[in-house]
Amino acid sequence: RETFGFVIDKKVKPSSTHYFLKLLADKGLLHRLYTQNIDNIEKLAGIDDSLIVEAHGSFGSARCASCMKPVEDMENGFWGPI
Repeated sequence: RETFGFVIDKKVKPSSTHYFLKLLADKGLLHRLYTQNIDNIEKLAGIDDSLIVEAHGSFGSARCASCMKPVEDMENGFWGPI
């Protein structure tokens, strides 16, 4: 939790670069956005999911490694007891 708590607590905020990418998307100039971020920050900036390629997945698409069920509640489902 120490490592990713800021993501769960919604303390991450898009930067001016993220909003610039959103502007490019709005103007039809952004065709694809490849990211290694796992914190969904591009989505927070308002960039459409169809443009985002998450190289390592994200907290928004986390799944249980055993049963592959989506983790809908990161606070309790991911950090809670197994």
